[in-house]
Amino acid sequence: MRPVFGKYASGNGVVPRMLQDLIRQHTLEKAILQRQSEAATQRAVKAAESLSADLVEVANSGAAKAFQQQQRIGVEVEKVLSLTNKLSDQNTEWATMINSADQALRVLGDFQTYFEVLQQDMSKLTSSLQHLGQQTAPQQQQQL
Repeated sequence: MRPVFGKYASGNGVVPRMLQDLIRQHTLEKAILQRQSEAATQRAVKAAESLSADLVEVANSGAAKAFQQQQRIGVEVEKVLSLTNKLSDQNTEWATMINSADQALRVLGDFQTYFEVLQQDMSKLTSSLQHLGQQTAPQQQQQL
């Protein structure tokens, strides 16, 4: 049977010692790489957690600002509605006052027209009485 390690095989155990050194070196390098990998994984997990927390904070900040804006807009809408109602009431009052003034002017206009008609009637009556007085005056003088 031929030796497995060929020309490296010797009776003094050099090959097994070399193999043991290689295995030991491999095991050490593997352990180092595993620790580095675990450390990198932990850093990546911490970075992901930090990023996640920052994203949640940014999202919450935007939502909080939107909520505050919504609250302010709600207050402003209430003010505008209140002012609109007041202006509507005032407008109704003004319309009522204008209608009352218009009605009063119509009554005054009707009174003025009535007064003018009455004045014309009085003028006609006065004129008729004067005319009648002029006609009856000569007759009364003749009778005397």
